Amino acid sequence: MFAGLRLCYNRAMNFIARLLAAAVACVALLTPPAFAQQSATPNSAVAGPYRVSIQFTPSQPLYATSAAAKAAGVVTGLIAVAGDGPVTLAATPAPTAFLAVQIVSASTGALVHDADVSIMVTPSAGGAPLQMQVARVEELGKGSGSAEYGNNVALKPGDYTVNVNVNGKGETWFHITLH
Repeated sequence: MFAGLRLCYNRAMNFIARLLAAAVACVALLTPPAFAQQSATPNSAVAGPYRVSIQFTPSQPLYATSAAAKAAGVVTGLIAVAGDGPVTLAATPAPTAFLAVQIVSASTGALVHDADVSIMVTPSAGGAPLQMQVARVEELGKGSGSAEYGNNVALKPGDYTVNVNVNGKGETWFHITLH
């Protein structure tokens, strides 16, 4: 009788240990890396007739259309409405960050729509610069009032200089760190 009870106990403990190990592995996979905007320059700067604000977060699901987002069951998210297509989370190499800029008129504060934006990301330690694919993205359901320019991007941990050019009239740099 005790041998049967011991076998049952050992199986239960083995199951619990495997369950806990799986839970720890899931948490490790779902915990985004730490992001920071550490910079000698602020996260907003004047670039010619524009004010450019940078956003740097973990990679995010991006959809090509509102219909594609809704078909995926998404009620909040980002839609790439113009420019380059979205870099999806399934892209190779896998994106590690979402980098976008919001552009407003420096004189009026009005959101700038349909800008020609280029974003170049260069490792501060040296290495080849990356010309980002730039899409105009909007939040699902919020329309053009939420417009930003950017995309998901695959970056390794480190310091980067981000060069943003708007309509060939304004250019600025930001420094970001990916931990």
